[in-house]
Amino acid sequence: MLALAMPALRLDLGIADQVLIFGTRLHRAELDEYPRLTRLLYGPDSRSMLACFLASAAVGLVASLDVCSIGSSAAMVTTDRLFRHIELHAAKAGAWGRVLDAGTGDHSLNWLKTLPIDSIVAVTGDTTRAVGLREKFPQPHIEVLAGNWNDPTFLKDQVFDVIVADYLVGAIEGHAPYYQDEIFPRLMPLLAPGGRLYVAGLQPITMSVPSGRALSTQDKLVLEMARTRDACILLAGHRTYREFPLDWVLRQLERSGLSVESKAQFANVYTATTIKRQVQVGRTKLPLVQDAMLAKSMGKYLDKLDQQADDATRDGSFEFGFDYVVAATN
Repeated sequence: MLALAMPALRLDLGIADQVLIFGTRLHRAELDEYPRLTRLLYGPDSRSMLACFLASAAVGLVASLDVCSIGSSAAMVTTDRLFRHIELHAAKAGAWGRVLDAGTGDHSLNWLKTLPIDSIVAVTGDTTRAVGLREKFPQPHIEVLAGNWNDPTFLKDQVFDVIVADYLVGAIEGHAPYYQDEIFPRLMPLLAPGGRLYVAGLQPITMSVPSGRALSTQDKLVLEMARTRDACILLAGHRTYREFPLDWVLRQLERSGLSVESKAQFANVYTATTIKRQVQVGRTKLPLVQDAMLAKSMGKYLDKLDQQADDATRDGSFEFGFDYVVAATN
């Protein structure tokens, strides 16, 4: 493995015209922005990371990068900036011990299963999803449970060294509407003395509008994408995610008796694929819209947004809003 100091990183693509960085496919022209992209992709901890040039892809002409932490004996497996940040914090805080994944899914379990954890209890509010997750993650130290946090008897008297709330607050609306202000008091009794709670979330898009300047074409597209996606979800009779801002999370943690140790923000990078993925969420809801003409009209508008995504990213990706991670202890 060839390790290069991050600030001095240069990519020799040879005849390759693309590079794959943490699953993000960048074209040669986009590499001119590499200093900025490094900050976006690696987050604020980039100074404490090493870039490890792994290999060229066997299929196609694509270079590939991953990272490992300084002083670590092995490269971090995760490609998620927020999870990497949690790993770095946890490495300084002590052993993982027993972990509660309070709002689980494939993404978080694929990450957690790679860590030196004694046992994992993974909770989802969807019974059907729980069955699928048990099949995908049969490891003996992983237990997948279906339950709702508004049930006071659920996981009663159990204790965990670490609790991970990965976009849990935003997802609560679909399973326990209006319970968001109760989730941290609900989780706190499950946290062992000196235990750690990690909260990952998305700053609401409507609160991420840049101030001091007019909205760009890209800004307007992200806002319209979110509005249209949510409109499709509501027309289908479903509940949308309800994200809460970072300052709300900080207040709720402190009111719950938890002490905030750190907080970090990670700028969101939008590509055509990122935008189209959210547009597709709206498209999947159209068969459930009662008015066929309205559904057809919405479908055409979603197609228009797909085209706008291509146009808005013709010169490369752009930033809008941020995700955040908060580390708290009792």
